[in-house]
Amino acid sequence: MPKDDLSGKDLDNINLSGDKLADTDLSKSSLRHAWLKKTDLGNANLEGSDLHDAHMESANLTGANLRNANLTGANLRNADLSDADLRGTNIEAAATTEGARGLPEAPLMTGDATASSALSNLPDLPDLPHLEELPDVGHYPHPVEADAGTSGSDTPPADASGEDDSDASPVKLDDSHLS
Repeated sequence: MPKDDLSGKDLDNINLSGDKLADTDLSKSSLRHAWLKKTDLGNANLEGSDLHDAHMESANLTGANLRNANLTGANLRNADLSDADLRGTNIEAAATTEGARGLPEAPLMTGDATASSALSNLPDLPDLPHLEELPDVGHYPHPVEADAGTSGSDTPPADASGEDDSDASPVKLDDSHLS
């Protein structure tokens, strides 16, 4: 049960830095440009809240419900989002997540997922060979580098006509060809 009910409130530009708001219901609240530095929001309900451009540096958001929250432009530097529910949240639109803990390493998909377990249901990928283990397939030298008299697998293939036109000179056009 939430400690305090601030759901649906207009809290734009409010300064709650350092406050203890753990277990508080802030669902569907507007916290645009709010100052939430070092605020304890552990297990808080922020579902559907608008945290656009919120200052949340070093905030504790462990176990918080951030489903469908708007974090566009939010500063989450050094915030702790361990076990936070980020389903439907646009975490990629946050201004910075540098040093934040508990964020998924890949974008969240819909369905049951939390920040800590977002990657646990991904299928295993097959082991791929390293570059040095790939077979040498040779290479074609750049045409400028190729010797005119060289043939074999190290030369580029002939043109579609099959004729060797390495000695052919380019056709020069003058105004008489344009009529």
